[in-house]
Amino acid sequence: MKILFATPTPPLLTKPRPYHLIRGLGRRGHDVHLLTQVPSRAAAEALPEAPGWSEVAEACASVEFVEVPKARSYLQCAASLPTRTPLRVAYCRSPKFAARARELVRRHACDLAHVDRKRIAPAFEGLELPKVLDATDSISLYLRATLRYGSLPERAISVAELLKMPHFERRVCAPFSACLATTAGDLRVLEADGCRATSFEVLPNGVDVPSRRNTAAEPDSLLFVGTMHYPPNVDAATWFARRILPLVRARRPGTLLHLVGAGPNRAVRRLGGLPGVRVTGAVPEVAPYLERCAAFVAPMRIGGGFPNKVAEALAAGAPTVATSAAHAGIPGLVSGEHLLEAEGPEKFAAQTLRLLEDPDLGARLGEAGRRFVRERYGWHDVLTRLEGIYASSREIWSRARA
Repeated sequence: MKILFATPTPPLLTKPRPYHLIRGLGRRGHDVHLLTQVPSRAAAEALPEAPGWSEVAEACASVEFVEVPKARSYLQCAASLPTRTPLRVAYCRSPKFAARARELVRRHACDLAHVDRKRIAPAFEGLELPKVLDATDSISLYLRATLRYGSLPERAISVAELLKMPHFERRVCAPFSACLATTAGDLRVLEADGCRATSFEVLPNGVDVPSRRNTAAEPDSLLFVGTMHYPPNVDAATWFARRILPLVRARRPGTLLHLVGAGPNRAVRRLGGLPGVRVTGAVPEVAPYLERCAAFVAPMRIGGGFPNKVAEALAAGAPTVATSAAHAGIPGLVSGEHLLEAEGPEKFAAQTLRLLEDPDLGARLGEAGRRFVRERYGWHDVLTRLEGIYASSREIWSRARA
């Protein structure tokens, strides 16, 4: 099958869903023609050094970049404020991107378009071929959670965006043969908000289960992983470091929290000055940290979508403590069997201390979590499911035009 695969940013290893889908489709013999946005020519030229780019480029039959300069994106956001266009959609708007999509469909005689994320979906309106929208999650659901836990500026933006997003999500899904979400919960919200597509499908993320597992944990070592300027991760890191870690260290003063992830903003960097907190920034590989931690913590208060960080920690066999929001996107996990669940600072600290003080409990949970992920969330099964969605979308498209 010839597939136009469009993304708002290059699908690097830090974006595991499009990264693995493109690689998997290429390995299965599909011709994947990637169309993606970059802020500048220099950004495109730097991609060969970015994590995972060489594997993506090798898997694709062709790669096309469209420059969308940041300055123009910010101006578009400002112009969109009095309109019904959400900021994230205005940021990515590019007539050149839309024109290039049509050109590539004609040039390569594409059978189907896979559009990654709703914010670039308007560029594909009127494009005459089967189209699959990978919505991944409900933005409205994310914004509602941000209203509760976000900073004051984030809450103000969320209020403005919530006035626009439901209308946008309802409209943008309609032209697509299928709309994908990573969890049943996000799919229910999309449908409840009145979104319309020919079909809605749950396509969870897959997880690579490493050959090595968490067997050489360093005592009293805690780990949290994520992009450290993404608001839900900043909130989680701040809440744990300031409200929960002091409770843990009151009983185990040697406890160290490692905050691992690219792009730590000022708020996260300040956490590095707290007792027992280490902010690493980007690291070549997360795997060694997962192998060494005595406990992986996922104190997310703003949830939504498939929680990659929790799934990857479980796949590594890392004993895990998580809020319900952090693991809600992985149905079937049972607290006390695969991980420990906790809400509130005191309970979260207590569950963390259980793992630090009982290595046997951590080993049992780690092995059960690893087995759970291996059996249910392999990328092979996800890709097989996606190919079925593609086939169904093409069939629906053909019947509608018969």
